[in-house]
Amino acid sequence: MQRLICIMVVLACCFAATTAYSQESCSSEKSRAVENYWRTCPVDDLLDQMALEILKQIPKEQQKDFAKVWLTVVDKAEIASVLSRLLCSHFTLEELKALAAFYGSPEGKSIMKKMPKYTADFMPYMMNMANRAKERTMELLRQEEIQKKMAQVYDDMR
Repeated sequence: MQRLICIMVVLACCFAATTAYSQESCSSEKSRAVENYWRTCPVDDLLDQMALEILKQIPKEQQKDFAKVWLTVVDKAEIASVLSRLLCSHFTLEELKALAAFYGSPEGKSIMKKMPKYTADFMPYMMNMANRAKERTMELLRQEEIQKKMAQVYDDMR
């Protein structure tokens, strides 16, 4: 249960931190393109897929409680607002139209259904690889620092 609470706190913090990011306003044309994007790729669907993937990581006996609390923690309207601002600030009008066209296509819909599973399968590898790379980098930096100190001691001895 403690793990469940930790996961939910992290998710809440992530959503809160995202809220402060990108306060740019959208032109009316870009706003319409963002709205069109949401019609082809609803934020509710994205969050539902995310919840399903997260539930797979929660012990069976806690999944029901997690799902109930998840619904109270996740503010879909806020997330849609934040994501809309981010879409507007990161993509051109033409790109937003292309995103909506792609995700509205049969191929785009199929990819969106597969993406959470793909991401869930990929992320453990990426996290492991990133941790290994971080540890190796830190090891190399420590060795470099030791070599510098040894050189300084050697120079001081001369």
